Amino acid sequence: MRSRIYRLRKSRGKHFIGLILCLLIVLLGPISSAAQPAKELKPPAKTAPPKEPNPNLLRWRIVLDSLVQEARSVSPEERRPYALVDVADAYWEIDADTCRSLYESALDIAWGVAQKDKKYDGVLQYVIKSATKLDPKLANVLIEKLSKREGRGKDFDDIASETASDLLKTNPERAAEMAEAFAPNGLEDGSAVFFIFKLAEIDVSLSNRVYATYLNKAAANPNTSVRAVLPLAGYAFGYAEYHTISQNGVGTGAQFWQNDNVSANPELINPFLALAYRRIANAIELRNKSTGAELESLNYAIAFAIGYLVPEVNRFSPDTVAAWQELQGQGLAGVSPEVLRKISMNVEEIAMQRVKLQTSLDHSEKQLQDTEASLEGVEKLVGTCQRDVVYSRAVFTFSYRKKFKRAIELAGKIEGTKQSDMVLQVVAYDMASAAVESGEWDEAEVQIKKFSNPGVKAVAKAELGKALIFKGEKQRGEQLIDEAATLAEKLSEPKEKAGLLFGLSSILLKSNPPEARNLLVKAIKSLNKLEPTDSYKFSIPVRIPLGCEADGPEHWGDQSLPNSTIFSSIPLFAKENPDMTNSDAEAIADKITRIRSMAMVTKIALANLKVKPVR
Repeated sequence: MRSRIYRLRKSRGKHFIGLILCLLIVLLGPISSAAQPAKELKPPAKTAPPKEPNPNLLRWRIVLDSLVQEARSVSPEERRPYALVDVADAYWEIDADTCRSLYESALDIAWGVAQKDKKYDGVLQYVIKSATKLDPKLANVLIEKLSKREGRGKDFDDIASETASDLLKTNPERAAEMAEAFAPNGLEDGSAVFFIFKLAEIDVSLSNRVYATYLNKAAANPNTSVRAVLPLAGYAFGYAEYHTISQNGVGTGAQFWQNDNVSANPELINPFLALAYRRIANAIELRNKSTGAELESLNYAIAFAIGYLVPEVNRFSPDTVAAWQELQGQGLAGVSPEVLRKISMNVEEIAMQRVKLQTSLDHSEKQLQDTEASLEGVEKLVGTCQRDVVYSRAVFTFSYRKKFKRAIELAGKIEGTKQSDMVLQVVAYDMASAAVESGEWDEAEVQIKKFSNPGVKAVAKAELGKALIFKGEKQRGEQLIDEAATLAEKLSEPKEKAGLLFGLSSILLKSNPPEARNLLVKAIKSLNKLEPTDSYKFSIPVRIPLGCEADGPEHWGDQSLPNSTIFSSIPLFAKENPDMTNSDAEAIADKITRIRSMAMVTKIALANLKVKPVR
């Protein structure tokens, strides 16, 4: 038994040695000269190191994140939407989702405060207007949210109309988009058509597009009455007007000064007449089922629509005359002679207004002629004051029209010394402005020396200084700006002082940045003495009595400078040096104004970094 065990152990030892040898062969690889050469091992590919985030981006993002925390809780609540909106605008550069969320929060708060008190409608308007400027799609989302709110009513339409009108000069495309989003609201009160005519003065292709949108939406909405459709007629036919009829038969509407961009447009006439035809037919059908006051109201609408439109059908759509004649017979059947007489007088008055408009003289020339006519018999008026008022009004008209020789001649007939002096200063200001426009620098300075109001003198010096700097006469221009700043700092009213200094700092920004910033800092110090507000405005009021009673009418001639508020000047400085401007903005005492100003700076700083926005 032992012998067998020994042999077994010996056998296992041999196997173990063999296994070790095999393992060595595998580890060492082939050693034969005939073996394949080993492949050269390549080092692992280098991976690009993670990209370091832009430190400036991170820095400004931190600033913005801190601003949003403040904006969400800042008081009072009725002013909070202004801060939220301006911070949201800055986020648009880096995070559109946060931007939209902030806008929705601002909208909710603005709607709430406006519902409590209509004086806060401007807050709601600011939210919508700002969103429209930023992105039409964002504005449409907010508008859609508002349209579903209970109690939106006419106030909502007014806000829409005012917002679109405010955008006309700065961004007509966005204004058009906003008007289209609210269509067909604003037809019966004429606000929609008024907007379309104003838009036509800027871009008739846009006004045609907005008109077509209103037409299509009115056609798609069966609840749009014939009264609401009628104001669209004038634009299609090329008349500067809109007209409709009230429930009790009173004509409502307006006549505008003719715009050469607006003329009869067959592409608009035919669909308008088709829509008007359907709405009149609907009104006739409803009228035939009505009684009492509703029947009379519908008769007024039907009779006016037919009387107003049939002459245009004969002129512009002769192929449809037979159909309209049949509609006319159905519509006027049973209408009382009194209603027909009232409507006929209304339609005739509209026709007379058109003729008067077409044959009238140029408005400015007519105004001068009317002013000369007002002077007839002035010497027969009893009392110095009465005569002085007539002469003063005439002087202002002629001076505004740059008829300075006649203005000075009439000013010389004003007997009251104080009145004469004030009126002549208005003429001097107009003459100085005209001299600046024509490049007559010396003449402008001669007229400026006649001013006794230091604020008005500062504005005039600033305008002349700006013109000189622009023309390359830097030294002379900056000297005038310095003189204007000296005058501004002597003013007792912080509001006037701040406005002048903001405007002056903006003028110097390109030619003399250190002095510009010095004026900006002084302007902020004056701003900090004012009651907080979210709509800073600046002007130097010029009031001249035009009546013989203590509380009689006055001539107003406000004078102001461009970029004369914190919200218009801060962005200009931020474009040049965002870090320094942000530091200056931190000194603003009112918390909401500071948040808004710093948000504006941050937005510009992020835009300068050319950050790719996340949409």
